[in-house]
Amino acid sequence: MTSDRDSESLRPIRATLADVAASAKVSKMTASRALSKTSRAVMRPETRARVIAAAAELGYERNPLAGGLTGAATGIVAILVPDLANAVFADLISGIQEGLAADDTQTIVARTGFEPEAELEAIRRLLRWNPDAFVLTGPRRAPEAAGLLRGRGISCVEAMDLPSDPIDMAVGFHHSAAGCMAADHLIETGARSLAAITANPADSRARTRVDAFTARVAERTGQTVSRFESDDVSGIGLGRVLCRRLLEAGNYDAVFTANDLLGAGAYIECRARGVDVPGELAICGFNDLPLAAELFDGLTTIHSPRREIGRRVADLLRSPTPRAILTLDCSLVRRGST
Repeated sequence: MTSDRDSESLRPIRATLADVAASAKVSKMTASRALSKTSRAVMRPETRARVIAAAAELGYERNPLAGGLTGAATGIVAILVPDLANAVFADLISGIQEGLAADDTQTIVARTGFEPEAELEAIRRLLRWNPDAFVLTGPRRAPEAAGLLRGRGISCVEAMDLPSDPIDMAVGFHHSAAGCMAADHLIETGARSLAAITANPADSRARTRVDAFTARVAERTGQTVSRFESDDVSGIGLGRVLCRRLLEAGNYDAVFTANDLLGAGAYIECRARGVDVPGELAICGFNDLPLAAELFDGLTTIHSPRREIGRRVADLLRSPTPRAILTLDCSLVRRGST
């Protein structure tokens, strides 16, 4: 006679969506899209074929009533950004949403500031929604974040930076290369007494750019870069204040600003004081925000490929490649300020 316990042990184990995803080497979200008859996802044919083959091999049967509470794919992508008012992150979010536009996906965006602890708390809160994936854009990570996401098996893309040990995947550019590019350009225009303007010490990426700028100037000219800094958040008004200090402190002929808002402020302050740009002071910013092209004769800047980063993030979310690190390039955009 067979006991109830023996009968239970003899029942076939039903394959789950997670099993299919693991076998096909894709995320649960991608596996769900590949198996959905109504999904409009743009997906590589080979990826879809691989998922379908894995499902057939495992005998997986899709449960049409499955949802977030049962562990099925929810179609939710959580995007965490330091500052929703910052145009840089707005462009990044737009790129992600454009890349996922043809997919049956809903994005949730949360502001975290620049502190790792705030980002970690946001991750914990958003996990209650059972998202299929996270996109993290802050410059620094709490150590617990990696274990939390890896332990749940949730796809994660870190964007705007290139961590040496990503939680899962990463898309970004070298901020140090941007700083070096600015230094090379200003030196090649003939500048010899250079300064830097920066703000918000919590923004480690800005610090990386300015540090690289400083080191490159020292390497090429033997000169020390003077820094004009503030603990406040970057803005055009702060750029004016810091440029005022620069103009009153000494005879500088070029300045690199950690971002375009500070650069715009510096440019406006020079015009207000009758300082010729670039004749007396050349200015180079970073990011290539829309205002850089419209300001006076144009602000020279380093273009950050933030919208393209967003699209590449979407590509990785759709067809994950664990441990993938995609590197994009910055470029110099020369305008009238240099």
